[in-house]
Amino acid sequence: MKNIVKIILAITALMIATLVLAACSPVQGAVARFVDLPDTVEMRITALVVVIVSWLVSRLIILIPFLRFLDEYRDALALGLAGELIILIERGIPDAFASVAVSGIIFLLDVIALVIVFVKLKQRGYRIAQ
Repeated sequence: MKNIVKIILAITALMIATLVLAACSPVQGAVARFVDLPDTVEMRITALVVVIVSWLVSRLIILIPFLRFLDEYRDALALGLAGELIILIERGIPDAFASVAVSGIIFLLDVIALVIVFVKLKQRGYRIAQ
């Protein structure tokens, strides 16, 4: 039991030392710069969010028929969420990692698009692989 307490105290001391060192480090410039996503990436994110929100709203209406009024607000809700997601992504990626992060986002969006296409093809009866 005493060993566990010592380990917890050591980890806590390490965490406090890390926070102190991070707080004392100099800022890289007066204002931190963030990445601006290319328009094509923003359009891909918007399209993906519209598809996901449309699917979720349609499933929600099937489960709870009372929420049928959400059907007319589906596109506005999706576009609002897409805009917020784009801002969140842009603010979360520092300028130093812009090219790597944008390439990773493009790769992730392409993989998600392929998964959606394969699911749709499978639903229509096509064989993907033998």
